[in-house]
Amino acid sequence: MPRFVPSTMSEIFYELEQVGSKDFGGVFLRTELGDADLVYSSSWGSPARIARTVSTLKASKVDMFLVVLGIAGEAALRQEGRVARIKRGSLAIVDSSKTYEVEVASAWKAIWLKVPRSAIETRLFTYRDWLGRALSTDTGLGFAANRMIHACLHASKALRDDEARVLAGNVLDIVAATFTHAAGDEDDSATRSRHTEMMFNRVNRFVDQHLRNSNLGPAVISAGCGISERYLRQLFASHGTTMTAAIRSKRLEECRRMLNSYGRHAPSITQVAFSMGFENISSFNRAFKAYFGLTPSQARSGCLSGYNKETVPGFA
Repeated sequence: MPRFVPSTMSEIFYELEQVGSKDFGGVFLRTELGDADLVYSSSWGSPARIARTVSTLKASKVDMFLVVLGIAGEAALRQEGRVARIKRGSLAIVDSSKTYEVEVASAWKAIWLKVPRSAIETRLFTYRDWLGRALSTDTGLGFAANRMIHACLHASKALRDDEARVLAGNVLDIVAATFTHAAGDEDDSATRSRHTEMMFNRVNRFVDQHLRNSNLGPAVISAGCGISERYLRQLFASHGTTMTAAIRSKRLEECRRMLNSYGRHAPSITQVAFSMGFENISSFNRAFKAYFGLTPSQARSGCLSGYNKETVPGFA
């Protein structure tokens, strides 16, 4: 029977500690999906706890996010002082740069997406509010996210690299939108006020719709959203970022998507840069390299070294 030994767990989910049952076992099926890793996990046996502790964090150089979708059974996810019950249809986010625990009572199945930090931060500025919490995917955008994640599991091996990157980006867009829209419906005291959250989401939608405008800045955004520039800056500051950094991150992420989305018919690097509001190709190249750790040319060729992805065999 396959066993969840610490070395196996750490190879898949980075440095972890296992506490509890010696007969706790299961299997992993893993493949790549663009810049993300896709993992199907199935566990069984006596109750056990898997933890990313302070000591394992010190030994780790990994800084990724995990998106988890429950398939069957139930597990308890603990992070940031909150506990989420991950059961069939539950969707949650885990920050690997912080301590967390997953406690499994018996049989449990889940699908995991391991994604670079930038892929979540540029899509979901409120991710901190959702650590240690879970959403149902029975209806609405959550249902769409659920179906797309399942589709990724079945389609990943049949996709070309450029197709896989497009699909991964679309899935993360839907996942982020699911949490964003749920924020307005939550009545939890741990979340920000509904008015502030709704306004921040409105600003983000405006920015997404006008990324190609080279004049996009405080004056344009505040006028378009009907708020003052001072309040605009406060909104971004309350989410641990600045408006300038957020816009640049979104533009760079979109540039990378464009560089990999059209195959042989892709526009030139200069065309991509200028279309997203960058007015100088040299500054664009420097910004791209600083953000992703690889040049636009390397990104187009499919080089993934910028994300320091470890080499672990996928499943056949």
